[in-house]
Amino acid sequence: MTETPKIAEITMTTIQKVDQERDTTIYRYRGSMMLRGGRYFLTYQEKMEEEQQETKTLLVAAPRYMTMSCSGARRQKMEFDPGRRTRAVYETSMGSLPMEIETKYYELTEDAEGIEMKLCYELYSKDLLLSGNELKIMARMIG
Repeated sequence: MTETPKIAEITMTTIQKVDQERDTTIYRYRGSMMLRGGRYFLTYQEKMEEEQQETKTLLVAAPRYMTMSCSGARRQKMEFDPGRRTRAVYETSMGSLPMEIETKYYELTEDAEGIEMKLCYELYSKDLLLSGNELKIMARMIG
């Protein structure tokens, strides 16, 4: 992989556990991917039905941590660093929700076609557990 952005197919599978219920969702995006300074940079855009503008997302995947930054209709920056509890604020046109993220597990694997990241983390608000989450992100170069 080079430092020049390449078109990528990005697939995100999320499993969210709230109380005893599990909800699995799969998202697919076309974006870009590049490697710079030992970290992978993935970018993509999405627009939810209820939103008037798009949200641009930047994922930065390093060997030991990952960050997710969103701008546009939804604004947030989340840091996933195993063994640490980090602060985040989820902002929408409806308001803000301060959160903490406790990352239990993170793994980055690479192959000739792209990368895969696996995360397990918990979301808290005011020390109240909101959800347990699993996230798998696959990014594959196109062409």
